[in-house]
Amino acid sequence: MPPGQQRAEADRERRENIRTCFICFNVVIAFLSAGFLVAGVITFVEPKHVASTFGTDTSKASKLDQKTREDFQIYEVQINELVFYHKTGIALTTIAASLVILVFLGCFQWLDRCNVKCWRVANRNEHPRREVDPQNENVEPQAGQHQRADDDSSDDDSDVGGTANEQQRWTTRRNYLLIAYLVILLVVWIGQCIALIMVLNWYAEIPERIKDMFENFTIKENYDGRNGYSQTVNLLHFVYECCGIFGQSDFQDITKLPPSCCKPEIID
Repeated sequence: MPPGQQRAEADRERRENIRTCFICFNVVIAFLSAGFLVAGVITFVEPKHVASTFGTDTSKASKLDQKTREDFQIYEVQINELVFYHKTGIALTTIAASLVILVFLGCFQWLDRCNVKCWRVANRNEHPRREVDPQNENVEPQAGQHQRADDDSSDDDSDVGGTANEQQRWTTRRNYLLIAYLVILLVVWIGQCIALIMVLNWYAEIPERIKDMFENFTIKENYDGRNGYSQTVNLLHFVYECCGIFGQSDFQDITKLPPSCCKPEIID
């Protein structure tokens, strides 16, 4: 095999490896972005589900009467503070949707053959493969140009028409754009992962914050099923699928459990 053909084969194999890595990278980002997008959508749906379950808008306890809020001081308890809903959902949905769009746009890289063909049609007079005689447009290509055309047509990354320098500049610009695309995609995805980790860490601290908020109240003494404390306890039980706030001490010498504790999965 001539040295020139060996180099061409090596370049072609290198480009195929780059294509494979690019496709794998896009597929991974696409699946992860879809997961983030689903999580963001769930954060919008879940609060409505909670509200419909309790038959009222439980997203804010501040809508309770003034006396209840003064007695129990729980008017700042919001479902948006119990789980990472609302603003986090907006962020997850927006960033994930942006990533999905970026990945989709990246797929147009693989339409490069069509782009090259369109470019060649638009620059037919500058194309180096064929020198057209103005007096005879049917003149045959020069010797060796058939082979070059065959090689180029089989290569998705073949250069566009023009001189060798123009072809090289086009290839360089295209490579820079591809690198910029990959960097932007990776930076956005890493930023979303960091933001999600921060939210999850904040979410893990919520149980302790809730205990501090209710340290002066007990289910035994304050739960009557109607006041703001009762609604908040029901909401906590529903969100965390639990029964009680501080443990068994919540139910010492108590004869009736809150209805939110009577779910089969909790009783079992």
